Amino acid sequence: MRWEHTTIGNVLSLIQNGVNCKQNKNGNGLKITRIETIADAKINYQKTGFANLNNIQKQKAVLEKDDILFSHINSPIHVGKTAIYQGDEPLYHGINLLRIRTIKAVDAKYFNFFLKSLFISGYWKRTAKQSVNQASVNQNDIKSIPFSYPPLGEQQRIVAKLHTAFAKIDDIILKTEKVIQTVELGLANMIDAKTNRSDSWDEFKVIELGMVQTGSTPKTSQKENYGTDVPFIKPPHFNSDGSIMIKENGLSYIGAKKSRVAPKNSILMVCIGATIGKVGLNAQDVCFNQQINSLTPNEEYDAELIYWQMRAKRFQIDVNKNAGQATLPIINKSKWQNLSIFLPKSLNKQVELREGLRELSNRTDEFVSNKRKKLIQLSLLKATLLSQELQNKAAA
Repeated sequence: MRWEHTTIGNVLSLIQNGVNCKQNKNGNGLKITRIETIADAKINYQKTGFANLNNIQKQKAVLEKDDILFSHINSPIHVGKTAIYQGDEPLYHGINLLRIRTIKAVDAKYFNFFLKSLFISGYWKRTAKQSVNQASVNQNDIKSIPFSYPPLGEQQRIVAKLHTAFAKIDDIILKTEKVIQTVELGLANMIDAKTNRSDSWDEFKVIELGMVQTGSTPKTSQKENYGTDVPFIKPPHFNSDGSIMIKENGLSYIGAKKSRVAPKNSILMVCIGATIGKVGLNAQDVCFNQQINSLTPNEEYDAELIYWQMRAKRFQIDVNKNAGQATLPIINKSKWQNLSIFLPKSLNKQVELREGLRELSNRTDEFVSNKRKKLIQLSLLKATLLSQELQNKAAA
């Protein structure tokens, strides 16, 4: 069977940017694509913008069945992501996504699988032009990529085979993700149950338990403030399991003196924005920015148990109730330090309760970790299938 060997540019009948126009999210006008529209590698009609387009714009931007949308300006992990339009609803082509259309000899679904293989392999992450928190590829980058394809009938056979295989894999992925969500919810419920107030426990304000601080960011214009001496924590560094991500870039000792230091075994909580209430327990001395509050407990209180108490639903509800109603939710230090924490009177009882919660958490983390490894394996299986069907045969 003869395969054609060429470049992407030679099999496209159209590649173009979307119409640049004012968009809104209030439903006024026609549905128009945004970067978020293909965030899940498929068209999401709930994540479109709306725009009032004139006739010329409509004619240029209206999508046709089997048009492929390509994310050419995005964060590095998302650039190169694609989705194929199947005409389920009328939709128009907005800015920051490329629209690609193939010649008749190349099946659009086959070509989209080829683009998926590039994305899954990490090709665009390696080759895209990088800037701060963003990567991009241009049309020439795309057009110059080698591309091989068999006759149309064979393309369609490969598409059908991959669709069937991917549907089975996606079903397993969905079920695995639901299992993870159920187990994590179960842990959250157990935390709530085991940290629920007991009549024999004492009530404390956060400030009564130790030293409370709000972080600070040294001037970024002063280069001597930054280095690798002291970790500098920001809200994105909080992991879902309560650990805190330590990155190499941080503060110098000079910069640390201009920030706030949370000693080891302090509890840190995000106090502003979409992740308000996210909590972590630091395993080493760290500095932290002004979006974070910290508590360094006195010796008579178990730090990890306080961490579990702050992670519990009751405390999280209190945080949100006391958050100001500005553009972003925010709870200032004075309100945060006056929230209530309930603890057993005896330190030995605190340690006993903490050990039980730690064991639950460790068992859950181990289970979830194994399930996440399975998800990675399933993603690799997709990559293997694409390679087998699109690349190995192309070389034959």
